Amino acid sequence: LATASRDSLHLSPLSPSLSFSALSCFLLVSSLVSVAQQRSTRLVTAIDLFTNRTMAGDFLFLEYEKKRRCLICGVPITECHLGIDSCRACSVFYKRTVLLNPNYIKCKQGNGQCITVEPTSNCRKCRFIKFCEVLARANDNVGDSVDTEEMEDSELITSTSNCSSSEADASSSFIDHTSFFNSEPSCSDPPYLDRIKRGFNLLCLIRKTGEISTMPDEFLPKLADFEGTNLRFYPGTYKTVLANGKIAAAAVCDFANATFDDFRELSEMAKGLVILHSMMLFCHVEATYRAAHHFPNCETVFGGYTTILTQNTVELFLESSPVGVHREDALRHAKKNMSRGAKISKETFLRVKPTQMEVFALLGLAFWNNELASVNDHFMEMVERNRAAIMKEVHAMYKKQGKPDYAMRLGDVLCLLANMEKNVTLASEDFEMYKLMNLFT
Repeated sequence: LATASRDSLHLSPLSPSLSFSALSCFLLVSSLVSVAQQRSTRLVTAIDLFTNRTMAGDFLFLEYEKKRRCLICGVPITECHLGIDSCRACSVFYKRTVLLNPNYIKCKQGNGQCITVEPTSNCRKCRFIKFCEVLARANDNVGDSVDTEEMEDSELITSTSNCSSSEADASSSFIDHTSFFNSEPSCSDPPYLDRIKRGFNLLCLIRKTGEISTMPDEFLPKLADFEGTNLRFYPGTYKTVLANGKIAAAAVCDFANATFDDFRELSEMAKGLVILHSMMLFCHVEATYRAAHHFPNCETVFGGYTTILTQNTVELFLESSPVGVHREDALRHAKKNMSRGAKISKETFLRVKPTQMEVFALLGLAFWNNELASVNDHFMEMVERNRAAIMKEVHAMYKKQGKPDYAMRLGDVLCLLANMEKNVTLASEDFEMYKLMNLFT
């Protein structure tokens, strides 16, 4: 995605793809793996120079890791799950319980104190309640006793305009490139989520405008039927999807520059590394959001901002692929994987039905993800700081909406993100199979 020189950041001549179905993710992985293979020595050197690790720093980091424990059962942990310090076992248990009906599980002792007496108790009821309590007070500044109306202006910025009920209902509208031209003040109180919203508007505008140059002539709007800002979707080809991936990479970088102070202060080399590790999950969340809006009743997915992939157009996509591809095998597996991806991500998205602000929170959490945190200590600090800021405003948002018991809703939203992470992981695994079919090198 990016290569380091002595003085500046250079865009790679390779074309990273940002198609956002399972098939589309394969193209992105292809480009990232190719870059990593061709630039491995330079990237490792750049990472070492950037982090400037020392033996003492590593020792302190290891000591810090030893002290981290799951807030539910107390076992040692090295990473967080569902936005809190919880072990993988507790987070998986919570997600499974949310999908079932937690009202049917009973306390083993009947007093709701099992996990208080013994943190590693196997009482499912007490374990679930403890997880909900920790999730609800994930931010010390937004506890049950905090009144959001008494928070300082710097904590929550209220809108100066008198918004109508329809304007205030964020879930009733849809955000895309046209929203960038809306000069009305936002009705959203959380400033951090509002910055993500504005950055997302910018990203949509860049991609929509940039992809006009890659659009085949037969799909270009003529003067007689030009429809202004309206979108026209057209089937993606191997060539256009790759070209649109380059545009998406630049747009994600501009989004991050416009949204996150931490990202803006990084060196150009460090920015490239962040995009490298954040792009797939971020773009998968974005593409699922738009596919659920435009194509809720079918398996159509996006191969760009204006390109789409369907069961009927995958063959067209493969026809423009390089010579030597085992197209029959690739076609069969691509159709199967598209169906799987739609089931894992889109169906879950439509079931949860996240509001606008929840979508922006998902985009922020997807950008500052656990994979990025594993790169080096500095990135881990940035990830934890930004995720904490996002979760803080999510808690405040729910409380201001009058939802004191919102742990279940927050759990649904975080489980949706976990499902998307699973889909991206499966796409990365499938990529190896596509390499055997000569679709990627």
